[in-house]
Amino acid sequence: KDSTCIGHPIADADLRPRLTFATLLDSTSQRIPSMQYEPFATTTKHTLLGDDSSHGNLYAKHSTCHRISPLSVALAIGSAIAAGTLAYAVLPIVSSSVLMASPTVGEEQDMRAKRVRLPPDDLLSADSTPQMCPPRGPWPQPPGCPGSDKDSVFLSPEAAMAAAAAAAKAAEEGKSPKEVQQAATEAAEEAAGRKSLLLSAAEVKLDAARSQIGGGGSPPQRFVVDGVTPSSHQMLRGDCYIFAGSGILEDSYRRYGVERGWFDGSKYMRLSRQALGIAYMEACKQDPISYCPSDEIKAGNTVQISWGNTTEGRDGGDEKLFAVLSDLAVLPEKVCPYQSVPSSETDWRCDGLADARKRNPLRFKVKSWKTHFARDDIKRTLVEDGRPLSLGLGEVKAFYYAPCDAGRGCDEKTADCAPCPLERVYRGVSCCVAIDRPCVNMRGEWFHQPHEPLVQAGGHAINIVGFNDHFRTNAGYEGGWIVRNTWEDGVGVSHGMRARGSHSAAYFMQDVGELEEAQACPNPHSPRSWMPCKDADECLSPMTAMSAESTRKVLRLECVDNGAALPEGACESGDNYYLQNISGFGASGLYTACFLRVPSSAAATSRCYPPVPLDDLPMIFGPADEELERVGVNDPELCGFNFIPFNTYEALQSRFGDVIATSYDIEWTESSYAARRAPGYDYSLVQASTKPLQAVPKYAPSRYRANGL
Repeated sequence: KDSTCIGHPIADADLRPRLTFATLLDSTSQRIPSMQYEPFATTTKHTLLGDDSSHGNLYAKHSTCHRISPLSVALAIGSAIAAGTLAYAVLPIVSSSVLMASPTVGEEQDMRAKRVRLPPDDLLSADSTPQMCPPRGPWPQPPGCPGSDKDSVFLSPEAAMAAAAAAAKAAEEGKSPKEVQQAATEAAEEAAGRKSLLLSAAEVKLDAARSQIGGGGSPPQRFVVDGVTPSSHQMLRGDCYIFAGSGILEDSYRRYGVERGWFDGSKYMRLSRQALGIAYMEACKQDPISYCPSDEIKAGNTVQISWGNTTEGRDGGDEKLFAVLSDLAVLPEKVCPYQSVPSSETDWRCDGLADARKRNPLRFKVKSWKTHFARDDIKRTLVEDGRPLSLGLGEVKAFYYAPCDAGRGCDEKTADCAPCPLERVYRGVSCCVAIDRPCVNMRGEWFHQPHEPLVQAGGHAINIVGFNDHFRTNAGYEGGWIVRNTWEDGVGVSHGMRARGSHSAAYFMQDVGELEEAQACPNPHSPRSWMPCKDADECLSPMTAMSAESTRKVLRLECVDNGAALPEGACESGDNYYLQNISGFGASGLYTACFLRVPSSAAATSRCYPPVPLDDLPMIFGPADEELERVGVNDPELCGFNFIPFNTYEALQSRFGDVIATSYDIEWTESSYAARRAPGYDYSLVQASTKPLQAVPKYAPSRYRANGL
């Protein structure tokens, strides 16, 4: 009872309690289960059912005795039964006067998450007796305990109380332990009419980050929203605003449904970008606003604005368009394929759209939206709301100055010469030519050049999904936004781009390393992913092939020679090539590269190329077909994320003033979800467009035959 200390000081040994089902808590007698004890090797004094704020177990170091109310015991035991184990529980404090007689300030801070934390429901001993996790130490931890590889689940206090009552009733009826557990689990899920009372570890991390901000602290140093949906590709169309808006809607559909138990949190439902573009054109034709894409048309001697006939227009559309238009029809991806090339015909193409709309269950409402500009405000909004933001910003050109020479097809007499940088590598060079390239590299890192003019090349719309204060880019910028982009990776396949690459959100969060990331996003067209070798013997060595295979690097290259980087004739089609080395040329981002040519019927020869931007090399060489098959391409379910340094973001904001991040509060009707199907709607497209969320696979060493590859 409240006035009774139920801790048992134990000297010279830690004890592992085991819960038996002989006696269970019931709301009348407020009994606690009988305990059996099993010692294990350590000599620290602990108290059973006290709190240890250092590791959160139901222990207290140094024989400290806490007075714990029956309600606290009910929460812990009920939750334990619901999860199939009494283990690693943090006693929740909703009100210190109710749940614990005299908690310390440290205990309130440690347990303010108001959740009971438990391992997975498969943590049962051989005799079906649930067991507690031992305190953290040098000994191995059971699966599901802190320090093990398995994740944990969390129950709200309401769910835990419901579980305790249901477990007591089932036990009194003589049900088996498994039946008691099932009754407790069902009661917990029913407590609020949703399964989201069982929270993931990622959601609890979000709660902790919110608590940190709510307590007056700063946002965490790195953060990404939980369950972020994958990127998608706009291909050769200038409709990024459609993708940015549909990304927000798609994420909100999943998040809103998961919170209410209407949607499986391990999945997402892909929305149709093609259908949304058509809905935009229809709405803009009927009620045009400044966010709509538009064109100018000439009628005799007059020029008029044409609305609703394009998804691109002269300046594209605004990513916030979906939040302004009313009764917007969104449909699942499977209604019709996305058209990769823009035209007045293909923009409208979506066979079966009219019939699908008649029985489409998807309905949403944007309750409110808000724009954000300051770094701290965007961070706080990401953490507190736990949702992505849309972002509209300008793109700028990156300028490089390359020596004018014959290898570049440049003649000083006819070239438009520019002054060369005052660097040692340019000594003796009298003429340089300016090269402009996109401001994002094949690692998916955006950048700007502080000592070059910011010349806008266009605009873009994407989604901010997180941030990392400590990720450092190739250009030397530390800290920035993790964004979900809409450009397909590869060469010549993305809107307005020559070569493109990206990474996963986990990579920019620094949750995975290079080896793990290569399993999901190998970026085979990027020179950073090519295996160097010094000569023919090394390049053709089985050891080199083994190294390339185990690290998922491209070894053998073939000639691309599309003339976009250097004049055509830079390599010979049909020959094998290998990268020998890449060296920086000056401090402005140019590189010289040497390649080994290995013809089928002649000796190997080496050739070094004039300085070019590193991401120009894929326009000269690319992975051979079998290399591409071995290494693979970027997984669209995981890759497609970019990193925008805070410095670059704020430089663009200062220069152009049109860098706008926007948050949205969106609600969906219950009948939008197949789990809450309503008559008159067809959910087949919803179900066909629902996919599992993926995670970056863990790296494992390659296996080989005993005598070679």
